[in-house]
This record gives sequence, C-alpha cells and structure tokens, in this order.
Amino acid sequence: MQSVPQSQSIDLDLVVAESDGQFASAASVDVEVRRPDGSVAVSGLSAARLRQGLWRFSFAVPSNASLGVWTVLWAVVTGEGAEFQAVDPFEVREAGSPFRTETTHISRATKGERVPLDVLFQQEDQPIEATSVSLSVYDPSGDPVEISEPPVPMGHGVFRSWWDAPFNARTGVYVASWTGTVDGNVVTTEEPFEVLAEDPEIANFSAGVDRIAVGSVRAFDAVYRTSDGMLWDPESPSVKIISPTGDVVFDRSPRRLATGVYREVLPLGVAGLWVTDWRGTDEGVTAKFMTFVEAVESGAGGPVLEDQHPFGATVEGVQALLPHFLIDHVSTVTSRQVGQHIENIGAQVSLRIGSYETSISEVGLVARVTAMAKYVTELGAAASTQDSGFPAQAGSNSSEYGAVLWERYNMALTQLIQVVDNATPGDDPGAGGDSGGGMSVYSHPAQFRIGMMT
Repeated sequence: MQSVPQSQSIDLDLVVAESDGQFASAASVDVEVRRPDGSVAVSGLSAARLRQGLWRFSFAVPSNASLGVWTVLWAVVTGEGAEFQAVDPFEVREAGSPFRTETTHISRATKGERVPLDVLFQQEDQPIEATSVSLSVYDPSGDPVEISEPPVPMGHGVFRSWWDAPFNARTGVYVASWTGTVDGNVVTTEEPFEVLAEDPEIANFSAGVDRIAVGSVRAFDAVYRTSDGMLWDPESPSVKIISPTGDVVFDRSPRRLATGVYREVLPLGVAGLWVTDWRGTDEGVTAKFMTFVEAVESGAGGPVLEDQHPFGATVEGVQALLPHFLIDHVSTVTSRQVGQHIENIGAQVSLRIGSYETSISEVGLVARVTAMAKYVTELGAAASTQDSGFPAQAGSNSSEYGAVLWERYNMALTQLIQVVDNATPGDDPGAGGDSGGGMSVYSHPAQFRIGMMT
C-alpha cells in the first residue's frame, strides 16, 4: 500500500491487462478518489495513458487531508465498450511524519528500525472487512519473532502492526503471516519483507510506478502466491526485463531469496518505462505477471554511487572480474562493501602515482593513465572482495583466485607507475621536493593483501 504525507502528490497507477497477462488497450480510464469516511474527494477525472496497458493519475493531497486509508476507484472502458472497475487503497499520513513505506514487491527495513507491517484483506480484488485478525512473524530461519503491537484496523480491510527490529536482528527475508475471518471463513495470507544490515544504495522507492535515476542499479523483486495468499516456489521461475526501446536485456532464472520470493539486479541505462515479465510454472499451470519501473534523467534516484569512486572505478567493473560472485546489497560481500574496497585501493593507487593530471603534458596521455588507473583499482578491489567473501581460503597460495587477482594488480600497478614516471621526468609522483634532475627519491610503500594479514 502506498503512503503519502499531506501536501504532497502521489502518482496512482493502473495496469490494464487481459486474463492471460498481456497488456490491453482502453478507450478511457476515469478516476474517483474517496476519503477514509467514504466521501468523494475528486471524481470524473481522466487518467493519462503512459503506454499500452499503463495509466496514471497524479493526485495532489490537500494540506488538511484526513489521515488514514483513502480509496481510488478506477472505471475502465475498453475499445469494444465493455466496462470494468478496480479499487486501490493508499494511505495519507501527517505532514513531516518520519514513517515511510515503499510500494515494491518486498518492503525493506534496516536493523533497529520500527517496521510497519500492513495487510489488505480482499475478495475478487475488492477490499473486504475482516475480524479476529492476528499476526505471526517468522525470521529467515523460520523462527518466530515477537511483534511489538497487535494489529489494528486502518481502513476498509486494511490492518497494521509494528515490529521493533533489534539491532542484532538476522538479515534476510521475513514472513508476516496474517489470519482473519471473512464471511465466517478463516483466511490466511503471507506478506514477505526484508531486513538489511544498512540502508541499501540500490534505488528502491516509489510513487506509483517505481522511479530511479538513469544509470542507477535496481533490484527487481517478485512474490509468487497461491490463490489463498500463501507463498510458493514455481518449478521454473523466470524473468524477462524489457528496456523502454523494446529490447530484451535480461531473460533467465532470477535468484531465490526465500519461499516464493525472487530477485534480479540490473542497472537501468535508458530513460523511460522498463517492464519486467515474470513467469512460473506449477503442475502445468503457468503464473505470469508484469511490473513497471521508470528510469528518469535526474532528481528521483539521487547520485549513482559508482560514479563517485577514484578514477571512475565501479562496482560493475569489479563484478566483471568476479563472474562467479554475485554482488548486490544483500550478497555475501555487499555492493556497499565493494565500494569501500574500491575507495581503499584507489587511495593506495593515488599515493603511488601522485597528481599526474597536472604533471603530464602529453595530450591524451592523462585520459589513458586514468583508464589504466581505473582498471588497476578494480583489480585490487576484486582481489579484496574475493578474499573477504572467502576468508578461509585467503592466503598467499597463488592457486587461489584472490591471490591471482592480487598478483595481476601488483603487475598492473608497477606498469602504471612506470608510465607515470616516464611521463613526468624530474617530477616523480612521490617526490618530496626537487628530485635533482629526474633522480627518484620516492620509496614505494610495501604492498599486502587481505590473505597476508595476521
């Protein structure tokens, strides 16, 4: 469920699809927005078509808007004249409230955070009242955790509880198992959420369709459920990621995080709407659904972290040297930690080659030295990442891949230093003063790798 503070705008999005999951056209899509008490705030307004099957209505929440769960009623008219309706709730919270929520498939929180746990009871895609609502939460190992507050009703069919995640909470995917009574029948639904050690640098926020800055890395998540809301693992899950130009840039099995929860990570290099096409098969029945992410030119996603590393070195460049080693914000060595390895190695390289940008006079050589320094930095960071991911195997034995990478790093660094030294005669990068006609007075510091630490 989306959440928006008073005085801000929210993008309300609707996907129009056929029963087989394919996007469908519509002659018109009208919107009605109702307050928590059921009164109509706006009605008879048309949504804007973003592309085939995707419509958006931007709603400016008044500064004095009632707090609580609002309802969007969509009225769709197809080209053949058939009429359909859909209902979607969203929450209006107090302006300046520290509470935040994200409309990704899996909500995320960090250790030590007060985590809101929400559920929407619905029948045939319509919110429905439930009674005797209870909640159980299980950690990534399947052990129960104690929630902080019992569920309370928030609106028509919507309930919320809270869990104060301890600072020593396990990281990974948790499952909130909700039970309620609807029309005399007991129903159960499961809502996965994820606890991280620290705030992720992977862009992951939304107002309707998720938006991130062009070039940012996006985590695509999917949750497979049975018709009664239970999580399940399909026999052959797959995801196809389609760029705004219509090119398929990814088509294979996603990574499994927990029962029914899957993820794939991809940088979005083109502005526009990206489409993810998820599939899964169980006993001959194929489940499929599509989601959208919008990459925008500026503003929404903030700076791309990789662009801030020394010499332009990137986490993606390190990943290219470690094809066997998945790097994202929940991997054995996270992308944030890899970024720190890049910073540390980059500082060593900078110390060895000095301020070459102002010392080299040959046209074009500065750019080539920077490119070489980028590669050297990524080599060293890859060796550090390999060793920190497999500390038991880190050693001076050159048969270990981390040692091989570190050897390549030292060889490339030596070549880089020679190039810079030859290009700056009489001005050695590490010289403390006049080098006396080109004589080097710089003592290169000793090098070591993680596996050699004691």
